[in-house]
Order: sequence, then C-alpha cells, then structure tokens
Amino acid sequence: MEERRTTFEKFGGPIGFVGLITWTLVALLVDGTSWNIDYYGTNPLLTFFGEIGTAMCFFSVGIFIERFVNISKNTNSLLRRFFVKYILGIARLFSDNAIFAFSYHILVGGLTILITMALGFTVTEETLREYWYIAFALTFGAMVLLMVLLPKPIKLFLTQPDLFLKWLRRERGSRK
Repeated sequence: MEERRTTFEKFGGPIGFVGLITWTLVALLVDGTSWNIDYYGTNPLLTFFGEIGTAMCFFSVGIFIERFVNISKNTNSLLRRFFVKYILGIARLFSDNAIFAFSYHILVGGLTILITMALGFTVTEETLREYWYIAFALTFGAMVLLMVLLPKPIKLFLTQPDLFLKWLRRERGSRK
C-alpha cells in the first residue's frame, strides 16, 4: 500500500464510496454484531466484508483529512487553524498512538465501567446498550487523557517492549 500510495490517493473518492456502500449494505443485511461476546452476526463472512468496507471508507476519509490539513496550513483563517489543530489534532493523536489505542481501549473501557460502578451507578449490559454513547464518551476521554499524559517511553514499554529497549539503549548511549 505504501509503495502505491499516490495511486490509491487518486482514487480516494471512489474507494471511500464503495467502502461506504459495502459497509451500509452489510449493516442492513447482518442483524448486528457484538465482538465482545464473539457474535459476528448471522453471516460472519458478510461481516468480514463489511469490515473491509469500513476500512476502505476510513482510508478515504483519512486522505481527505490529510489534504484538508495540508491546504489549511497555508491559510490565515482562524477557524480553519483551530479545526486543524484541536479537532483533527485528536485524530492525529490516535494515529500517532494507534498501537497503544488498539492495545488498551478494551482495558480502559472496562476500567471506566468499574469506576462508574464504584461511584454508585448501576451498569448492566442493558444499560450499556441503551446508553452506549455515555460509555463511549467516558472511554474516549480516558484514552485521550492517557495518550496525552503518559510519556512516550511508558507507552512504548506497554506496547512495544523491543522498541522501548532500543530507546533505552539510545538514551544510555547519549548520556555517556
């Protein structure tokens, strides 16, 4: 993909459109999925194609965001610069910390639920289904805080110990 990036970027719109259509059709045909309990819908193969469509759609959105950011860097519009720095900055934060986000989002979500339960809220599977947006917002906020507050060496240690050891060796070598 990286070698043919410019070729794929030329077709970002059609790739995204096909991905969105695939994603939507699969969502309509499959009765719902729950990866938390290993239920992949009535047709797991169709669910797989839906996931590929989702990836295509997000790939296209990423291309459009990247183009927008590159164009906005050279403008004097305060609103555009604010949008690029703060709104798209969150997307950039997740992109820069993708391995950490993929590795720990379920753990952080579970801990967030445990903390809300410890605070006296009743959290059941039914309430999570009904108020999923609250659980999502709490987990999203916790992940953003962790990605901002945890130093890079700790995130490397938690996700990529080999890169952490290389970083540690480099730091020790630069001190001598």
